[in-house]
Amino acid sequence: MSVALSEGDELKRYLLLSIVGVGVFLTGFIEPSFGQKKADASQALATQSITKGVAYLLKTQETDGSWGHYPATTALALSGLCLNGKSEANTPAVA
Repeated sequence: MSVALSEGDELKRYLLLSIVGVGVFLTGFIEPSFGQKKADASQALATQSITKGVAYLLKTQETDGSWGHYPATTALALSGLCLNGKSEANTPAVA
């Protein structure tokens, strides 16, 4: 039995299916790792991503020391740097 859907309902259905599809796709990347080889690869990817993120933050800091001229943005950037081993002692951007 087929039910005729309105244009709005069809859009909602398409959106829901898209979200579910993306969710299913992403579970392959975030599922728990039971094998050491997969865990090592995941750790290497995480480390690489963190390194790129820290480099980006250091590259995009404004000349006045802020990130985007908003206190909250600056606080988040500094938190990310500090949580990843950057401090006043070893990184001028944090000082």
